[in-house]
Amino acid sequence: MESYPFISVIIPTFNSGETIVATIESVFNQKFQKVETILMDGGSTDTTEAVVQKWKQEVPALQWFQETD
Repeated sequence: MESYPFISVIIPTFNSGETIVATIESVFNQKFQKVETILMDGGSTDTTEAVVQKWKQEVPALQWFQETD
């Protein structure tokens, strides 16, 4: 059995409501089992927050932080 390392993926984002789903899916489609995913949002004013909150309901381990740049 292979031993996978713990991976931290930090995704910077700003007004990426239309593309953030593909990014999140890409991370979760990897073979690594121990993955920490952190979204750092620069104060988006589009649908980014709503999209991420929907994903957080399905994947509670997804972390999201928002702070204006």
